[in-house]
Amino acid sequence: MSSTLSPPRRTSIISSVRDEVWAVQCLSVVVVGASGDLAKKKTYPSLLSLYAGGLLPPSLVVYGYARSSMTDADLRERIRPHLEGKADDIVIDSFLDRCHYQSGAGYGDHAGWGELNAKLDGFEASAEEEVGNRLFYFAVPPNVFAETGEAISATSMSKTGFSRMIVEKPFGRDTDSCRAILASLGKHFDESDLFRIDHYLGKEMVQNLMVMRFGNIWMENMWNRNCVQCITLTFKEPFGTEGRGGYFDQYGIIRDIIQNHLLQVMCLLTMECPNKLDGPEAGEKIRDEKVRVLESMRPVALDDVFLGQYEGYTDDPTITNKDSNCPTFAAVSCTIDNPRWSGVPIIFKAGKALNERKAEMRVQFRDAPAASVLFGGADVPRNELVIKLQPSESIYLKSNIKTPGFGSLPIQSELEVKYDTRYFDASGTSGSSAMCNPDAYSRLILDVLRGRSASFVRSDELIRAWEIFTPVLDQIERENVRPVKYRAGTRGPDGMDEWINGKSGYVRNDDYRARRFESNYQLKKLNPVFLLRNSGQLKPPNFLAPSIPAFNLILLSLPGREAVHPHTAEDRTVPHEGRAEERHGHVPGLLEPGRVDLALEGAAGALDLLDLVDLPSTPRGPCGELFEARRLPTASRPRIKN
Repeated sequence: MSSTLSPPRRTSIISSVRDEVWAVQCLSVVVVGASGDLAKKKTYPSLLSLYAGGLLPPSLVVYGYARSSMTDADLRERIRPHLEGKADDIVIDSFLDRCHYQSGAGYGDHAGWGELNAKLDGFEASAEEEVGNRLFYFAVPPNVFAETGEAISATSMSKTGFSRMIVEKPFGRDTDSCRAILASLGKHFDESDLFRIDHYLGKEMVQNLMVMRFGNIWMENMWNRNCVQCITLTFKEPFGTEGRGGYFDQYGIIRDIIQNHLLQVMCLLTMECPNKLDGPEAGEKIRDEKVRVLESMRPVALDDVFLGQYEGYTDDPTITNKDSNCPTFAAVSCTIDNPRWSGVPIIFKAGKALNERKAEMRVQFRDAPAASVLFGGADVPRNELVIKLQPSESIYLKSNIKTPGFGSLPIQSELEVKYDTRYFDASGTSGSSAMCNPDAYSRLILDVLRGRSASFVRSDELIRAWEIFTPVLDQIERENVRPVKYRAGTRGPDGMDEWINGKSGYVRNDDYRARRFESNYQLKKLNPVFLLRNSGQLKPPNFLAPSIPAFNLILLSLPGREAVHPHTAEDRTVPHEGRAEERHGHVPGLLEPGRVDLALEGAAGALDLLDLVDLPSTPRGPCGELFEARRLPTASRPRIKN
């Protein structure tokens, strides 16, 4: 019997949706800015996902609106490459048959919108359903929100059903500009019809917070200042601005990530329990509690901010100010002044061009009372709850157990749930249950259609969020505060860890290491010679991302033998610079015989194991060794822990 638990069948979700009133009415979706990257890469693929899953009404039409001169066929040709592989070809063709295009002289062009409205009226008149609902997706920059909203309000509102607007960030760059954007749309639409999208609120692990926090009795008793030492919310990207520098330089990492994505997640992590958590009526109750959290936070001061900028940032040709002080890294310390969280440091940490891609919530708890005395002066590590949002969704609780064997002192391990292996396979489905793990945009679009507002940002939330950050952002620009430089591919600026630990009281357990290696490939070495080699002078092989900085590369191949794991210090030492010591030790049971593993050691000395997603069919090792690769099913993927 398999130990993997099957989640609820997706068919029950489809049945529930199909029973809702809107699902048996006519639906017109209008993608404003249909020729842009956001529409092609996110909006249309998400609509396809819902269409393929049977989660959209049978009477459906999708219109794109933009200034570009295109035909229906031109639009379909543009978006098809972004849909391929996301559904069967027959389904994609059927979806594209419903996609049409309307051009206008501008986003506020009443004539263009009038033509589109006539087509929508004609579609709704030809449908059997009496009610026609309309969904408008604003995949356009905020400087055209006002004219777009005015034109839609004047020409294209549904006469028989709802007209709902999905609006993308940024919602301004400070409190005043946010108020102006809100006013420009608010005078044309009711707040209940405006859905301001923050895709982080659609992520599986963020949406899981409601059930995890309020559906488990053990969490409530320890979720407060008496047990929690600090909370850290982290966002890391391994790449820089890459041609988007002109846009990014106007905002910076605090506006781009911390003031919206991480702050919204923090609200859900720390808010009080509303009296309703599911259903259309729960949205306002949840958002009320989020606002109460924000109202309990003081504006951020300059002393509570640590800024960084990666070397070479201004080399981006789209950045005109070559002396820019725009931060690409920031750590921000905040507090929530209410009875539950008073005195608990909240740390936001976000950066670009760092050593990995990661987004997580980390809650470190206080020391266990008298633990050191009880265990003869031994260090007893603090417990931590870690919720990973990306790249792999998981929850784990770092807890202490007895040292295995004859030892009796505490060591740290983890209790863990990994969503992709416990519930979903690599394709996003779970066996015969046909349960999928949808992308954030698909979830949020469906929520709009269902009238569920909990995962969208209300106007008073936005204003209060900007009030918390605008003063310090103005001061950084006014006083030209200079960020600390850091090398791309590292963990961040020097002094960052000390600053964060000083603000938060976080204590790192250096004896604890957990690495999860999930290669999609099994490699068979064509050259029978045993290879265990390291050099700090190698450049990345052609199957590695070219942006990775200087590193140590280790390839391990042990045909017919147990694998050597380089993370075991007593078996092998891998310094960041200089020649590695080569010692042949064995760690039974970690890997299957004959597997080859790739490891990188970054500048900070932390060894990370890579998922070789883009490995070619015949990759070469650093000395020209040839390997052949084949994909492994999820169940066969190796797992390394140390």
